[in-house]
Amino acid sequence: MKSPVFQSLLYEKACVSRYGEKIDCSNVSLIHADEALQSDANHLYLISSFCLLLPSIFTSLFLGSLCDTWNAKIPMMIPFLGLILGDINYLFQTVYIHNNVYYLMISDILYGCCGGFTAIIDVKSERVAAFEGAVGLGITMGYILSSVIRQYVGYSYYFLILMALHVFALFYIIAFAEELDGPENDEPLFTTSTISSHFTDLLFNIGVDDILYSYLRYKLSWDDKPYGWYNGIGCALNSLTILFLYPYLHRTKNINDVMLAIYGFISRVAILLMFAFLFSNWWAYLALIPTAFTRFILTGLRASSSKFVDDNEQGMCFHNT
Repeated sequence: MKSPVFQSLLYEKACVSRYGEKIDCSNVSLIHADEALQSDANHLYLISSFCLLLPSIFTSLFLGSLCDTWNAKIPMMIPFLGLILGDINYLFQTVYIHNNVYYLMISDILYGCCGGFTAIIDVKSERVAAFEGAVGLGITMGYILSSVIRQYVGYSYYFLILMALHVFALFYIIAFAEELDGPENDEPLFTTSTISSHFTDLLFNIGVDDILYSYLRYKLSWDDKPYGWYNGIGCALNSLTILFLYPYLHRTKNINDVMLAIYGFISRVAILLMFAFLFSNWWAYLALIPTAFTRFILTGLRASSSKFVDDNEQGMCFHNT
């Protein structure tokens, strides 16, 4: 739910920082083609990504290893504490819109230092597909709801709602998550296999997705509402293919995980080619067809890597930052 609204807020605060009260920074049709503003916003988003990713590389590996070797409950709670603290900062930055835009990065640093974590034990290809599909359905609802809620309640109340959801999730973990003890082992926390799989995960989750909002805003004058609907539909499609098509191809047609990941790569290339010649809304929505297969990349890589990673390291491999 955060991504499209955060990027819209980043643009608006960058606009206020550059132009002050000279123009209406909430009017996307007025400023969408401003290349200087786009450069400012992309620069800020790059810094935001680094503030989140650099500390989370190590903290998420550490939290994952704690789940594998000690207990699963506490490593699941810590990222939500970071999210809640970050939401508090967002609330302040939306109330005081003229504050320095770099104050937004405090939230990324807080969450990055608290890591992000999701674990799968005893992983099989079909289970990874089910996990990815369930996550995708949640992302779908988040994108669609974010595009509607923010339009009605504004930034401040939106992040207040987001904080309430994070608090609810934290208390849910405290009340209902099982205390799972990891196996005893003497293996080091940070091994080559876990670091490599983690780097691969990050590599295919950042980059194109980070600049997509900026690109669609510049080319088609989209704000967070059409962008949220677009991504919501895309996530719904690739979640359905992960839930139903991926297990079918893997189990019935005996296509291995690596080959399915390659199919995902081909789909990603097709999307990039289509966006290179983007000229209208319908062309953007046509690109949703290959988007349906892009989740094959991470699912295939995670499923294949789980076969080469010890059981006591799988929490580190299947975290989510």
